[in-house]
Amino acid sequence: MQEISVAAKSVKEIYRKPMCLLCAGYKQEEIAALLGISELTLLMRIHKGHKLFMKALKRNRLYADANDTSSQRYE
Repeated sequence: MQEISVAAKSVKEIYRKPMCLLCAGYKQEEIAALLGISELTLLMRIHKGHKLFMKALKRNRLYADANDTSSQRYE
């Protein structure tokens, strides 16, 4: 579990904060208002944050694509 936290913290705050608020149950409209950004900007930040988070998980071997045929998946 600590590895997941480290992966999340590796994502820049500008992308991590919207994802955290979304996971906390806030609606997109509320998050955009809290952050003072448009909903379109919010969606782009969530998308980018998700990509960065998944990349960090892959880097730490905590996630592998279905296309990954490596025998060292999920060590």
